[in-house]
Amino acid sequence: LTSATLIPRLPAKREVIATTSAANTEGSHAGLVAYGKYTVDDLFRGLLLMSGNDTAVALAQAAGGVPHTVQLMNEEALKLGAYDTFVQTPSGLDGWQQLTSAYDMALFLRAALALPRFVKYDRTRRPARPDAPP
Repeated sequence: LTSATLIPRLPAKREVIATTSAANTEGSHAGLVAYGKYTVDDLFRGLLLMSGNDTAVALAQAAGGVPHTVQLMNEEALKLGAYDTFVQTPSGLDGWQQLTSAYDMALFLRAALALPRFVKYDRTRRPARPDAPP
């Protein structure tokens, strides 16, 4: 749902500076460094290939802040017909009222697969090494 909501709103090459709160997000990490500069593409790869909660927060902050992004995600869920979903975090980490269903998650995947950028990220075999040639 994070991807389906934010890919259309954030340009791939836009640069984002990671905040301390994004870099220190609990749970799994892609390894963001506070004040590090990343493209939105980099952040989505960290989100989708490494399940980086830190990248989910950085993307949410880039889209207007975590509360705004959560609101957008809830609106997107309703638009997709995902009536069993209530989002409280952009990363999927549990909020005390956050919930979803397998059916709703299938709706989110279908919406994401309709986005060429999501498919491109999904087909990535492994994250790029920082020292790899372009």
